[in-house]
Amino acid sequence: MKTALSRRGLLTAGAAATGAAFLTGLDTSTAEASLPPFRRLVTPKLLHADPWWPVPDPGRTTTQAPDWNVGFKNDAEGLPLSLLRGNWGAHPSRLGWYINNHISSFENTGNRGNLTRAAQVMDIMMSRAAKDRGSAFVKYEFPWEVSHGKLPDPWYSSFGQSQFPLGAERLYRLTGDRKYLKARELLLNAFFQPRTKGRPWIVDVDRYGMLWLEEYPFADGHASHVHNGQIYAVGDCCATPNSPRTNARTSW
Repeated sequence: MKTALSRRGLLTAGAAATGAAFLTGLDTSTAEASLPPFRRLVTPKLLHADPWWPVPDPGRTTTQAPDWNVGFKNDAEGLPLSLLRGNWGAHPSRLGWYINNHISSFENTGNRGNLTRAAQVMDIMMSRAAKDRGSAFVKYEFPWEVSHGKLPDPWYSSFGQSQFPLGAERLYRLTGDRKYLKARELLLNAFFQPRTKGRPWIVDVDRYGMLWLEEYPFADGHASHVHNGQIYAVGDCCATPNSPRTNARTSW
């Protein structure tokens, strides 16, 4: 099936399919741009919803610059790794937050070291990303297993990918470096590549024509259709301004 949709239009369609169409109408402030729009409705402070994510001080607000380095170990390149089932690895879901929270800390405190650190982590993740079909897929660098099956190292997910276009957009606006504009384009392009066995993919259109931003896209080509992963990814993507390439032709 051939379709021509704007990026915003495609994501809006996905939001509508999940009952989350209202997300596209929300506006995030600069200070809160690191948070998915729907989370801002219920979380006035920078709190992590997941119990294994670090919460240095739940009482601190964005203006008090919490330490977002807690709970990580840097590898030889300086990339923050997470401990998962006994192994240290790159966890894009956490690293997307890491990048955007460091940018927010810079905006709120003026500490340029936070901006430099955000740019460093983005650069490392882009250098390690899988480049395929004009897209960049950030890697989960550890094996994982869920009820649907096993995900070998590396694997990919719209859940983690969704924070990176926003981070790239913010870095471009703050630094003026056009490499982040290119990074944003490559990262967004990943959401327009069809499900493909043996190649990176993070979206699917099911037999009813519904768009799924996949949390667990398996290498053998089967989908998981996890609803909370869909909502999380839609929320993050809708917080990212439209790409300059306003139309995309995609063959599903």
